[in-house]
Amino acid sequence: AEVLEQHLSASIITDGRIKELHYGEWEDRHLSTLPQDQLVHWKANFVEQSCPGGETFRQLYNRCLSFISDLRKTREEDIIVVTHSGVIRALLSHYLNIPLEHIFSFDIAFGSISQILLKEDGKSIVKCVNL
Repeated sequence: AEVLEQHLSASIITDGRIKELHYGEWEDRHLSTLPQDQLVHWKANFVEQSCPGGETFRQLYNRCLSFISDLRKTREEDIIVVTHSGVIRALLSHYLNIPLEHIFSFDIAFGSISQILLKEDGKSIVKCVNL
């Protein structure tokens, strides 16, 4: 984001609603170190089941939609949002009508660009993914 700010003469605004999923007690831990029974249970229902002390994917999804709702109210024409793959997956699931349970059926490459056009009439167009 800071590199873009320098090259585009833009302002950075941070918003906690587009942070990655909060993994609670599992934050910054390798999968191999987690209790496998809990991990299996979470993977089977990550949309509605949170990690211990963390949030569900549905909670991430809802905060992302809240962010986009507010973003639609701005008068800016071009906005760049720099965020994590979980947030991108949540937004793509919304705009492409993909059930949240299937968000890992597509890859979001590290450092890639996805573009969603938010039209004035409330509609949207996913222009590209993983550019």
